[in-house]
This record gives sequence, structure tokens and C-alpha cells, in this order.
Amino acid sequence: MKMWAKVGLSVVVSIAVMAGGVIGVQKRALSNGRLELQQHGASGFEKALGSLKLAEKLGSAEAAYEIGKCFSEGSVTPVDHETAMGWFQRAANRSHPEAMAVIGQAMVEGGSSPDDLAKGAQMLRRSAEAGSPLGMFRFSRALTTGKGVPENAQLGTSWADRAAEAGQVDAAFTQGTVYLLTGKDTQKGIHYLEIAAAKGSHPATMALFDTYSGNIGSTPDPVKALALLQKKVQDGNEWAMFKLGVAHVRGQFGLKEDQQEGERLIRLAASKGDLDARKIVAAMDAPKPDPITLIGPQVIVSDGGYARVIGYAKNISNATLDANVQFDLIDPGGVTLENYSKSLFGIPPGGSQMIDIAIAPYHRNAHVQVRGVKWR
Repeated sequence: MKMWAKVGLSVVVSIAVMAGGVIGVQKRALSNGRLELQQHGASGFEKALGSLKLAEKLGSAEAAYEIGKCFSEGSVTPVDHETAMGWFQRAANRSHPEAMAVIGQAMVEGGSSPDDLAKGAQMLRRSAEAGSPLGMFRFSRALTTGKGVPENAQLGTSWADRAAEAGQVDAAFTQGTVYLLTGKDTQKGIHYLEIAAAKGSHPATMALFDTYSGNIGSTPDPVKALALLQKKVQDGNEWAMFKLGVAHVRGQFGLKEDQQEGERLIRLAASKGDLDARKIVAAMDAPKPDPITLIGPQVIVSDGGYARVIGYAKNISNATLDANVQFDLIDPGGVTLENYSKSLFGIPPGGSQMIDIAIAPYHRNAHVQVRGVKWR
């Protein structure tokens, strides 16, 4: 084994510091670690981890936080919450704002004593005051629920608003929804939902669409509703494809009715997994019932001994139709006795016409077998 393989991290740190100074080496190591993760992902994790550990050894709280994220998110290495929390704790110890939000929340959620809850809430406060949007939102939750701090809904709302304004997605969606549904401040609600939607929140996008459509606490804005759908369709969102398809079919948001384009978008949404689109496509592709349905016909013998074939043809379509019913008389032994055809004209939508044909008395024991029904 080569000698350099046995050199520990502390030796590498000493050499690096002598070569370029602590701050310069720390920044380069942090930058190299991030770049390795960005360019190579999982395949570059070990190399990136070495660079990040070097930066952390030289005092970088950001490097410790980056390592924690790697182990908590599972995108470049298997999830290991215990290891992740250890790195987040190192970053929090150096007052990293986001790391303090993570550790503070863990203490608030898992605290077994009032002292633990208070320490967690205190760390959340420090995170919020240091400018972490996540810390602001989580501290607002603590204030609203009174976990670890005296309950103060007004101050909680203030911190939640600051988190939303800073772009924290959960805060922006939550505050936007609250302001809209309570009617407290419609414009502020829309503003926060727009922030969350721009950050990729699908629930915020759906809520914003309902707002632009006039379904939630606002005057309809069809131009913005259409623009939102078109933007999300360009992003490949199947929910937006379905909604835009329906808008084309119905002629909504200033669009002209376009059944063909609407069906194309709905089918595309279904192919990408949208459940509502799949239901509609299944209905479109299901076998269509014949527009003419028959009641009977059957052989009827009157008290006077007269035998007739009696039945009804019912039009279940939405258009007036002519129909031609073709049937046979079959004797009990299965032999075809007679062939018949009955034409009916001008059956209105939902209406019916009677089939009434006299037959020979000696066919009274036969039964009717329909060969087919034609319509136009």
C-alpha cells in the first residue's frame, strides 16, 4: 500500500492550510464538493464527501449541512437519518440557519420535557432571526401551537408571512390558502399562492387555478387561468393537460370550442397518469349503446284467438331516428317459420313506436328472435 493511502484527514488539512490558507482552502473544498455532486450525482458522492469533510474540518457549517442533506434526501446515497442528524447538529452548532431549523424542529417534535421543548423552540427562533425561511415557518408553528414558547397567534402569523414572502413553499401555500378561504386578504392570498406555485408546488398551482377561475374567494381572471394552464402544460404537467383539454371542449377562458384539441389533451393527460382524464377516456372508448332499444317483441294471442307480434322500439339517442326491425318466428323445435321486417319513422328522442304485426294463428306457439335493428 502506498504511503499516501495512510495519510489521515488531519494531515491533509494541515498540508492544505499551509498551501493556501484556511478560508481559501475551505471555500475551494466546499465548491469542489458541490460541483462533484452536481455533475456526477451518486457516482461522485465519495469524492464529494471527501471535499465536503475537508471543508467542514476547516470550519464550514455549510459543508456539514450539505453532507446532512445528502444522507437525509437519499438522492446520492441511501437515506441514513441518524447520520444526517449528526451532520445537521454539527452545522447547527456553528449557527447554520437551515440546520438550526432542522434540529430545532426535531427537538420540538421529539421533546419529552418542557425544557427540551423550550430549547427546540429557542433554536427555531435563532434560525428564524438568522434569516432561514424554513426556520421562520417552523418557529411560526411553535408560536401558533404554544410548543416550547408562550402561544402567540399574532406573532406566529407574522413569522409565517415573512417565511412565505421569503419563498418558503409550505408557508406560502399555507398562508395563501388561509388568507383566501377566510376572506381576510384575497390579494395577499393570491400573492402567496403565486410564490408557492412558482416554486413548483402543485397544490398551490391547483388552488391558484381555482382562484383565477373564480371558484375560491376572488373575481374570475380567465386570462391568468389560461396562462397558468398553458405554462404548466409546457412543463409537462398532466393535471394541466386535462384542465386545458376540458377548457377547449367547453370553450372556457376565452378559447373557442375545439373538440379535437380537447380530446388530444385529455388523452395525453390520461397517458401520463391523470386519474380524471383516464375516467373520461374510458368513457369515450367504452362501447356505445345502440340508439334504438327494443321492448319485446313477442307473440301475443288475444281472447279471440288472434296472434300478433307486439313490441316497442325506443329511441334513447338525442336525435330523431327512423328504424327498421328485422326478426324471425321460431317454432318450439327451433325451426324458422317466418321472416319479418318492420319500418318505423320519425321516432323522437326518448320516444317510442309500437311494433304490431298480425301472424298466422297456427304460429301462436312460436317465439320471436330478433335478427337486427337498423337506424338512420
